[in-house]
Parts: sequence; C-alpha cells; structure tokens
Amino acid sequence: MAKLLFTLIGASSPGTKPLNTSLLSAVAERAGHETALFDTTFMDLGFELDTEVSNKISQFKKIDYDRYNLVRDSNINWKKEFIRILEREKPDIICASAMSDMFYYTVKFLTYMKEEGYDIPVICGGIHPTLQPDDAISHDCIDYIVIGEGEDVLLPLVDSILDKEDPSYQSKVPVWYKKDGKVVKTLGNSLVDLDGLPVLNYEFYDNRQFLRQFEGKVLRSGDVQTMRGCPRRCTYCANAELNKVYQTMEGWTGWRVYTPERFVEEADYLVRKHKLEFFKFFDEDMLLRPEEDFAALSELYKKKVGIPFTMQTHPGTVTRKKVELLKNMNCASMTISMECGNNHYRMHELKRRYTNEQFIDTIKLVKDVGIPRVTALTMIGLPTESRKMVFETIDLARKSKPTHTNANIFFPYLGTPLGEKTVDLGFANKTEIRISKFDASRTLLDMPQMKSEDIENIRKLWSFYVTWPKFMYPLFRWLEKDTAIRRPILSVLRKIEYAIKPFKKCTA
Repeated sequence: MAKLLFTLIGASSPGTKPLNTSLLSAVAERAGHETALFDTTFMDLGFELDTEVSNKISQFKKIDYDRYNLVRDSNINWKKEFIRILEREKPDIICASAMSDMFYYTVKFLTYMKEEGYDIPVICGGIHPTLQPDDAISHDCIDYIVIGEGEDVLLPLVDSILDKEDPSYQSKVPVWYKKDGKVVKTLGNSLVDLDGLPVLNYEFYDNRQFLRQFEGKVLRSGDVQTMRGCPRRCTYCANAELNKVYQTMEGWTGWRVYTPERFVEEADYLVRKHKLEFFKFFDEDMLLRPEEDFAALSELYKKKVGIPFTMQTHPGTVTRKKVELLKNMNCASMTISMECGNNHYRMHELKRRYTNEQFIDTIKLVKDVGIPRVTALTMIGLPTESRKMVFETIDLARKSKPTHTNANIFFPYLGTPLGEKTVDLGFANKTEIRISKFDASRTLLDMPQMKSEDIENIRKLWSFYVTWPKFMYPLFRWLEKDTAIRRPILSVLRKIEYAIKPFKKCTA
C-alpha cells in the first residue's frame, strides 16, 4: 500500500472541495492506500481569492470573510510549508490535478520540490493535461499525465509505479509517461461507471473549505454532481474539446448521470457525516436528465436529503415541469447562462443556441414557479466585442429581470476554441495566459475596438448599469475613470446600493 499526497495548488475559490480530488482520493482509500492533501487556497501566492474579488467589485452581498478566516495568510512561506508537508506525510506518490489557470502554480511547487532533492513520482491529471497534454508532459517535474477520466486508471498506474514497472499496458484512458528521455503514449478507450464510484471523500479538507457564501450568509456546504459531461460545444468551454477526447471512448454519449438512488444515497451520507446545510451542484446542466428520471430524483432528494442547493442550467433545457421538480427538491438558486446579449455573436461565436426572447421567457418561467433566486450568468470582454455589445448584454439583463446578474470578464483558456482564437487574433499572449489566474475583474485581452481598462471599468460599475435608472448612465460613465474626485462619489453610491438594494427592483 502507498501514501498518496493529493495537491490543490493555485485554487482561488474558498469553500470548494474539487470533485476530482474528492473522488480520486476516495478511489485510492477504498483500495487501501493512505491519502493526504496539500492545499494552498489560503496562502498568499500573489493573486486574490474569488471572494476578495467579489467583495471588491460588489458581485454579491458583502461578507466579512475575516470573521470566518476565509482570507489569505501572507505570513505563510509556501516553500517551507510544502517541504513541511512532504516531511510530515512522506508520500510515495504525488497526485496533482490542475485547471489551466492553476497549472503554472502547480508546476512552480513541483519544480521546487524536485530541486530540493525530493525525487517523488508525480502523476498529473485534470483539465489542463487533458486539453494540453504536450505542454503538461514537457515539464521536468511531471512524470506521468492522465488524459481524461482518471478513476479507473489511478490504481493500476500507482501499482506500476510502486513495482517500478513500465506502465505500457493498454490503460482504460490514455496515460503519457517518460522513459529514457522520451515520452511514451499509451492508448485508452473507456469511461468510468459513475454508480460504481465510491462516495466523495471530504475527510482531508480544511474546515474552511466547507464554508460558502450565499445570500449574505456563510453556510456549511458540500460540492456534488448528479451527472458528468455536456453534449454542447460552447467555444469558451473545456467541454468543446473534452467531447473530442471522449467521443472515441466506449460508452460516450456526451453526458451520463448517476441513478437517482445512487446520488441521493451519497448526498444523504455527506449531509449526515459533515453536518451540511447547503449543496452546490456542479453539473454542467442538471436539467438534461429526462423528465421521468428527474421526477424520481426530485422525490428521493426531498424525502431523504432536503437541504437547499444551487445549480446551473442552459435556457434550452428549462421546462415548467422540471423547474417545479427543482422547487420540490428545495432548490434555492438557479444559475442560467446568458453569456452575451448580442444574439448573432452568441449564436455564431459562442455556439449558444437560444434567442434573447427565449432567455427572457426562461427567467420569467423560473420566477413564476417560485424559485427564490435566479441568476443570469454573463461574460464581457469577449474577443472582438465592442462597448455597444457589452451594453446589449446589460440591456438583456435589465429586460429579463433576474434576481441577480453575475458578470465575469472572459478568460482565454488555452485548448478551448475561443481561447485559441483569441491568441490567433493577437488579442492575448499565450505565455501570459499560461501564468495568469482567472479574475472576474481583470482582462488579459488587448483589443483595438475596446481598451482593457474600459472593460474592467464597466465591470466595476456593473451593478449600477444593470439595476439603476438609465438616466444615470452618464454619471456612471464618468465614474468609470478612477480619480481622486470620482472615488468618494462612487463610495457614497455603493453605500446607497447596500442600503436600498435596488437590484431587487431591476427596471428596463
């Protein structure tokens, strides 16, 4: 048996327990291996946490995160802390999983480890190695990469490493590794059986990773998934390319679901074991599930679990019956992707197939059924987007009248169609993208039709543009520029905003 050290390096979302880490560690423990976690979330690595960004740009109701210690600790020396964990845990293998905007930080830590003389085999998986395998395996600090779903390949790969054998078997998913200075690429062609997976492992997370902000409160929350995958090809999303990776694999349909019984059993266990008050469902689109099956899930969840949750969906899958089933389950919040208010850009550049009218009708339906909160998810600062187009998004948000509009500034993830197009157009530098973190308030794009500071300034004033009367737009435009004279005025408006909460009275 082995000791596996899982890493969560470069994460910026406090209150989140990544599903891949929770699952893979559970797979290892079920087989008798020991697991530990190295988590940098609350270390100061030079970027802000999502919660800090949200407070800065007034994305949600402000929370005193210091009260819950959900802040970065600048007193921690990350190098010393990493070595301390290695000395304490003495892992046989390191399992590093990374999103693309976390990968640079993961490599930074692992490189330091190797330079300090710790010759510990490193397996790296996740979105970045799957979409950018050549880049991932090129780093000296990484010995093996797993392309695609790793739950079925982890154990045989660990065994081959422990036995010092060549892992040249036909694995269930592609595994790349280094041998004699060359990269060896194995083949694979299968997907995991979701119902056969163990229950998520939350045991090794810091207690702070259970605390999530919702509606001005901090709740003890779990992270779960009722399904995996997405059949769509949205150009800004990893699923556009993941589907290409998976489409040759046995059992691929674009998405799969846990049976209602299996998911509810897990959810019930997690609530009781960890005293949870809330769930965040990480399904790409929970409403893809057929109506009859969804009805069974709704009833089982209501009877055995019942705690409120937030979920996300696509306007094209929303029906009155399914929203009623969500309400029956105690859904507290639905996030519905609008992305962009320019119908032509959304259809042709983002590959999002719905009209503005359909989006407006969807928001109305959800509110009519009585879901307490419906959030419109939008992006600004998209490649070739103009200021006029940004205000089309704002206009659609005003017309559709969600209870909240969440705006993120587009991040050009490499490996996605739109990320690669951004680089091809010369709007962003590939090297800078690789070392940058996603930040809802900052853009990496340098475009001729719209300056980066204009994008960021509109984001800063977003809540005012979306919810306050239009006759005040000239004032907001004036306030976009950050100067000593303007700053106090903006501060006063923020205080008024928090006092009267005009976003609850969004008017077109």
